[in-house]
Amino acid sequence: MDVLTFIAQIIGSVAWPLAIVIVVIILRSPLSQVILGLKRLKYQDLELDFGKEIAKLESAAEEVTAPLQKDAKQLPSKIPSEDILKIEEISALSPKSGIILAWNLAEKEVQSAVIRLAISADYPPHNSAMRNVELLKEQGLITDSVFNLLNGLSRLRNDVIHDNFSELTLSTAHALDYLRIVQKLVLMIRELTRD
Repeated sequence: MDVLTFIAQIIGSVAWPLAIVIVVIILRSPLSQVILGLKRLKYQDLELDFGKEIAKLESAAEEVTAPLQKDAKQLPSKIPSEDILKIEEISALSPKSGIILAWNLAEKEVQSAVIRLAISADYPPHNSAMRNVELLKEQGLITDSVFNLLNGLSRLRNDVIHDNFSELTLSTAHALDYLRIVQKLVLMIRELTRD
């Protein structure tokens, strides 16, 4: 092996790794934003679940609760502020726990609505949360959009409980966003009446 062949082989061996390093350096800022945006990483599939799901739910919540925005500004929050503060504090320590507690607010409110409106022959606390949501929908008390929003929140909460999202991929901001959506829905559910 002469010197030129040796140099050519070294350059051939180093070319791809060097090219990748150069691309990473050039795209450092955009890549860091993409990496920070990842909320779930699986070995064979790259998924951006939680961040995108919560954004979709926020958008749906805005549409569903838009008519309440005017009334909500006039009425004091009907959710005890100590409950909200407690969930916010817990979310800062453990976003997973914050999401679970936020869902509990929605679940309790749905259950209270089913009891208050007397729409089930079954004792509502014995029903699953989604069964109670279905009862509200069957009675025409909530729209398909509200049903889908509650279903989406329930699905995300189940994913969190069953460790489909690690504590490392959930942020306090995600838990607080989830809580804000739940707050809007709780206020809306509390206003439900039978015609």
